[in-house]
Amino acid sequence: MNFVEPGVVGAVIAGGGGTNYHYAYGLGVWNLTNAVRADFSTVAGGANNRVSAWPAFSSIGGGINNSINGAQLSPSAAATIGGRWANNIDTGGEQSTIGGGSRNNIQTNAAASTIAGGYLNAVAGAYSTVSGGVFNNTQVGCADAVIAGGAYNTIMEYVSDSAIGGGHYNTIWGHNSTVSGGMGNTITNSSECAIGGGYTNTLSGSEGSTISGGDANRIQGDSPVATIGGGASNTIRDQASPASADGEAVPLP
Repeated sequence: MNFVEPGVVGAVIAGGGGTNYHYAYGLGVWNLTNAVRADFSTVAGGANNRVSAWPAFSSIGGGINNSINGAQLSPSAAATIGGRWANNIDTGGEQSTIGGGSRNNIQTNAAASTIAGGYLNAVAGAYSTVSGGVFNNTQVGCADAVIAGGAYNTIMEYVSDSAIGGGHYNTIWGHNSTVSGGMGNTITNSSECAIGGGYTNTLSGSEGSTISGGDANRIQGDSPVATIGGGASNTIRDQASPASADGEAVPLP
């Protein structure tokens, strides 16, 4: 039996749901009731989908085990889950959207954020987006952060206006910075920096610097507005004025 909380106004459960459902593959008997406990909210169908108290004007399109949660001071109003499986919008996620996919999570106070799809992606900062992929996440306190896809990419806590285009295991811990793709590339303690791609390139403590690509290139220390165009194992370190390396290795001291 589907359930609308007594006293709730303007709520709709269009269909789906079920009790004593004998699930396939020997998984037993499940209670798959859809429930709406917030005013003017909707569950269009599916099974075991739930809009809790407070997230008014919210909707779940279908799927199974999806939830929109809220509290009196963090209501998650006007939130949307399109469907699929086990997606969740936590308290304070007002105007946030999960389009589909499975086990994606918009976490507490991540208002006006989006996960378009994929699997096990998480957004923990406001106005942020994960377009898809697997195990991508923007951490607590992020704002206006974007991960377009790929896998295991991370924008670290309290970072704003940064983006990862794709690839695998890329990390940003700096404002206004970009990693376009590649694998294992890292920007840390640096703002307004960019890594174009490649493998295991690192920017650390260097404002306004760029590594275009290549393998195991590094810009470190106080090296503002430095550039490595590509190649492998190039290093710029502790250059107080702008510097560049065009693909020839810079010997370490």
